[in-house]
Amino acid sequence: MAKVKKNSQKLKAKQAASKQKSQQVKDEGQAFRGFNLNTITFWVSIWVSFCFYLSTLSPSIAGGDSGELLAEGCQLGTSHPPGYPLYQIVVYLVSKLAFLTNENVAMMVNVSSCVFGSLSSGYLSLSTFDILLSRDPQQPLQTTITAICTGLLHSFTKIAWQYHITAEVFALHNLFVSLILFRTSRFALEPTARNALIGAVVSGLALTNQHTSILLVIPCVSWVLFTSRCFDGNMKLVGACAAMLLTSFTILYLTLPLFSMLFPHVGSWGDVTSIKGLIRHVMRADYGTFQLYSGDDDHACGFWYRTILWLKDFTFSQTNPFVVGCFFLGIYNTISNHIMKHYKGKQFQSDRKSKEIKKYQSKCYFKLDGPSFEMLVLASLLFYLVVFHGLSNLPLDNDLFFGIHQRFWIHANILSFFFVGIGLSKVLKYLSTLWPQKSSLVIFLPLVFIIAVGLFTRSSQNQRDNYHFSQYAKSILSSLPLDSVLLTNYDQQWTSVRYLQECEGYRTDVTSLHLGMMSYSWFEAKRLLYPSLLFPGKRYGQGQEHTFQLSDFLKVNLRDKQRIFIGGKPSFPDKHFDFFFEEIPHGIVDEVILKESGNRSAEEYRLRSKSIWTQVVQEYQRSALPDKKQYDQVTWESTIVREFFDHFSSRATTLLDLAVREGNTSPNASIGQALIESIAWLELARLNDNLIASLPHTWKNLGLGYLWVVKNREDTLSLDIDDIFPKDVLSLMETGLDDVWWSGEGEDVKSWASSRWAISWEKFLSMKDSKSDPSFEQVKSMYESVLGMVKRQ
Repeated sequence: MAKVKKNSQKLKAKQAASKQKSQQVKDEGQAFRGFNLNTITFWVSIWVSFCFYLSTLSPSIAGGDSGELLAEGCQLGTSHPPGYPLYQIVVYLVSKLAFLTNENVAMMVNVSSCVFGSLSSGYLSLSTFDILLSRDPQQPLQTTITAICTGLLHSFTKIAWQYHITAEVFALHNLFVSLILFRTSRFALEPTARNALIGAVVSGLALTNQHTSILLVIPCVSWVLFTSRCFDGNMKLVGACAAMLLTSFTILYLTLPLFSMLFPHVGSWGDVTSIKGLIRHVMRADYGTFQLYSGDDDHACGFWYRTILWLKDFTFSQTNPFVVGCFFLGIYNTISNHIMKHYKGKQFQSDRKSKEIKKYQSKCYFKLDGPSFEMLVLASLLFYLVVFHGLSNLPLDNDLFFGIHQRFWIHANILSFFFVGIGLSKVLKYLSTLWPQKSSLVIFLPLVFIIAVGLFTRSSQNQRDNYHFSQYAKSILSSLPLDSVLLTNYDQQWTSVRYLQECEGYRTDVTSLHLGMMSYSWFEAKRLLYPSLLFPGKRYGQGQEHTFQLSDFLKVNLRDKQRIFIGGKPSFPDKHFDFFFEEIPHGIVDEVILKESGNRSAEEYRLRSKSIWTQVVQEYQRSALPDKKQYDQVTWESTIVREFFDHFSSRATTLLDLAVREGNTSPNASIGQALIESIAWLELARLNDNLIASLPHTWKNLGLGYLWVVKNREDTLSLDIDDIFPKDVLSLMETGLDDVWWSGEGEDVKSWASSRWAISWEKFLSMKDSKSDPSFEQVKSMYESVLGMVKRQ
């Protein structure tokens, strides 16, 4: 036994000397020529990222959940499941700072996203630096440049940039992913109880911000537990780490019921004041636990398709083939090193002569034994892709849903860039040996390339003029009468309106309600927060006990002094709604009114709706409509354009319908100006929106409008563009009416309208889907009859 102890002491001394020598080399590498490269790596990554982000910072709210998260944060409310308690507290603190400095709340929170995103880059660079330096302490400068490039490559991806300059939970989530990676890498290099406990606290906090963090926490915690000798038989340390993780998670989630009881207010999600309600909210049961989408997912694509889409997006949208080549080289190097280590480890173990020494060591030495940190990151990447793509059920054939799904890939991208760093270090090392005289140029060339990538991405991610959603919400609220009710079923309407009301105090007299939220069982507890409204049941629904339909709600709340407006469509079919009520276009929303026995005047609606649209256009003047080239169909901003033209054309068709109806019942009615405006608005809509131009009923209505202009006998019609449209509306359009509108020269108005009628109906009849229109045969018959008469003449 004495001999065993003596041998173990020699081995211990030998290992200590080796460790000391390794640490000395590492310290010398970190303090290259008097500079602390570790610190330089961290801060260069942060400041370069932050400066780029700040130069493109969004000054207001973005689409998606941004408005709702800010609205609930300003009031310490409860956001949609799972609640995001940490982020809500961050928003609340930043909002107080914004009020003190008289700054825009959304912009200040956007700045915090810049900070979180930049820190994410810094910690990713540090993780890469630590691991690369431990592999090769003789190349400190090359390691520094590679690590900085790794962090900046992540910062300069389009999807990360997008969420690092707007108010969303993903910037903070990305910070936690990089921070967990960094704390685990530190544990790999220094497996101490302190590092384990810090990692546990960070993991607990991460889970209170974004639940997908668990897909990194699980493999990291498992790796620490099963590869670290420090936990062998040390259940106290295991218990302490578990307690720190659970405590940091639980304390923050307990703030949800606390704040809900202290600061109850309209618009908050869920009833989290009970244990059952809190658990339901945390588990996202309203959406379907472990799922992103609560709708029909029968046509959602499968695991392999989603994974291939991620790799395609990572290769061609977020990076480039060279970076992906480095990614695969890094993975190859990691796996080959693991295999070699495993093979050498077996040889070493076969040479051990004493099992007692091995047993004695396992109790005394604080060391890691098992897969390397690099293999952990690889396992974490695979684990995330398999689990997330296995559970995700968003239909990716929808462009907007693809954009929602795409942002969850940032997590996988961060892990992937770690291997890009390993691969890039191998490339630089090879090129340095190939051209030793130009090694300095080879080392710094990637950094120049990365900065060029940043400048290129900056041009496409510039959001400095993005007031789109705040102006969109103002265009809705500003047009509503005092003390009205706004029912909405569109997320972009709800979140943007909520932000203006809760954080900026704009039009708080308007009562806003989300139809989807009214359908949940917990809405019963929210009804008392709306004293001006009556609810004829516990919640909005259909065919279930104690539920009420939209028509029931309207019957008890639609009063002379309380007008009700709706954005979107009812959540459930309601035959009574169609029988008793109708929707009249009112700017970007519709007003719900009782069906009247008498006909409304087209001229009255023309003047009133034009006044409303004048207010709408004034609000859009600050930022114009979102640029279709910058904001494609995967962005929320594209929905603003879609809604604008949908309601723009809806006003035109409603006006045309009223004019035709009035003309049929009253031959001498003054409907001429209504006809002119309806066709002008519809022409402008189809010239500037491809979807409207592709709809058969657009061309059918245009033809009908021109036909009635030909039949109209009024002499005082104005075809002047300035009289037809609200002021400055044409400044919002890409294309004007110059090529289709009457010029005032040459042919008279009747001849021009007749020509446009023929073009419109010819287009309608030639369209593929026009035959499904109920009036197709009637239009065809009239068109052929008129053309026959013209030919005979």
